[in-house]
Amino acid sequence: IRGAGRLRRRPAASPAAPGLPGVHQLPPALPPEHHLRSRHRRERKVEERRQLERRRRLEDLTRQAAVAAPAPARLRQPEAAFSPEVLADRERRRQEFHDSIFLYMQRYGRTRRGHVEFIEAMRSRLQELGVHKDLQSYKALLDVFPKEVMRVRTMWQSEFRHYPRQQDTAIALLDTMNEHGVMPDTDMGLQISRIFGTESYVMTKFQRMMYWMPKLRHADPWPAVRLTSSGLQYLPAPESFRDLAVRALRRMCPDPETRVTTYSMDGPPGSDLFVASAQAPAQQQLLTDMAAGAHVYLDGPNWVWFGEHRLSYYALSADPTPLAREIAARKEATAAAAAETPQKLRPRLMEEDFTWWRRLRCADDGDGDRGDEDQPDGELARAPSEHELPDCTVLSLAIASSSGGADLLLRWVRLLAAEPGNEALQRAAVVLQLRPSDGDGDAADGPDAAASGQGGDSSQSDARE
Repeated sequence: IRGAGRLRRRPAASPAAPGLPGVHQLPPALPPEHHLRSRHRRERKVEERRQLERRRRLEDLTRQAAVAAPAPARLRQPEAAFSPEVLADRERRRQEFHDSIFLYMQRYGRTRRGHVEFIEAMRSRLQELGVHKDLQSYKALLDVFPKEVMRVRTMWQSEFRHYPRQQDTAIALLDTMNEHGVMPDTDMGLQISRIFGTESYVMTKFQRMMYWMPKLRHADPWPAVRLTSSGLQYLPAPESFRDLAVRALRRMCPDPETRVTTYSMDGPPGSDLFVASAQAPAQQQLLTDMAAGAHVYLDGPNWVWFGEHRLSYYALSADPTPLAREIAARKEATAAAAAETPQKLRPRLMEEDFTWWRRLRCADDGDGDRGDEDQPDGELARAPSEHELPDCTVLSLAIASSSGGADLLLRWVRLLAAEPGNEALQRAAVVLQLRPSDGDGDAADGPDAAASGQGGDSSQSDARE
């Protein structure tokens, strides 16, 4: 009896009434799952059409943003980056970048249809177009977002990422600025507040950049600044290869008294041959203290990075001084003794080492020794300058044009020997130790060329393997 209700069958549909032809009972209603499946199927087709349309629109916008001429390969020679042709081509590409943004905004007006895809396409080509260091280009790209539409106005919109895809695109644009070292300004902050509001995640990213990037910029131990009447001012980007060479030498030389001189050389018509030389008064004194006929070595090219440019420089050096050799040997002996000394006895070892430093310049007692261990401490030892290295003594540094070769370096040595305070260089034997170049900087004349001459005279130099 209890299961009779469940076993009860549905009554069969009654046939049409005999006196009323064509009148039948309505079929049973479809289950609700059928309607849900049909609706999901329709929504899936609509979403597929939207994705296909979005993909086609992205391809069209990418073709519109593409520049007719392909981007050049990475510049290998620093001089080529400052040639008039390259500078003109860079300005042309920058103008084409801004023209593409203007054409897009003129075509789609206030709706800005497909603005996320357009910004992503342009952001991926910033470095290719050469505008990845230009703040105005980032501002123009940020201006593509529609204003006042996606602005965060309530606490719930701020917490649940109002327009998340647009905010992620803007944050990616700020990340690109951070990667290339471009610091935003207050105008960009006003742009972000008009687009996303002051409580958005984009504004949080902007505030963090404005907090940390100035701190890291002022924490640079070698800033490119100049002293003016109003204080220190950051130098603009170098406009020529000469300016780049001078800045690189000033950063490489630790002595604040270093003087950087640029020598212009005669060369073929249309060529700009020069040598930027750096030398300090302490280096001139070391050159004067050298014995007559000592060897001076011109070694290079060596490589140094200055920003995005790889420069080659040459070093004019001599044999290490006795003081530098003695101090290097003492440091090696102290390090070896410290490795074998127990931890408890290391303070005594440090005290003995300090006593040796104090007695380094004691007056000799006549037999060449530095005095008895029991005699009172003498004057403090003269610390070696930053130019006196354990393996060599650096006398000067130079950055030369890559088209000059060894002859340009010999002319630089002759001009350096003619400077006041470098008379000892005229009596020294200059030995060239040039290595082959890999094409990224200055080129040497021949593989492993070595030349020896008196006073840097090229007529007396003898080239040998």
